[in-house]
Amino acid sequence: MDPDTAGRIFERFYRGDASRTPGGGGTGLGLSIVKSIAEAHGGTVTVRTTPEEGSTFTVTLPACAPRGPASACQAPGGRREFDERV
Repeated sequence: MDPDTAGRIFERFYRGDASRTPGGGGTGLGLSIVKSIAEAHGGTVTVRTTPEEGSTFTVTLPACAPRGPASACQAPGGRREFDERV
């Protein structure tokens, strides 16, 4: 993906592939939803892209430890990352 697309990929309704029609393919909401969920939980999502190699999306969320019987979580200050290569 080119740098311009990477800079906008988390915007609502943004579709990087201009050749897609509204009737075919996605709506441009998926990555904005991922970003919203990550941020709602105190985390972030980023993309790193390299021509001819693909893109890596990184979702970072605060680490959580159960407290009490309701399994509510409190962030102990650590973070854990999950990378998915596309």
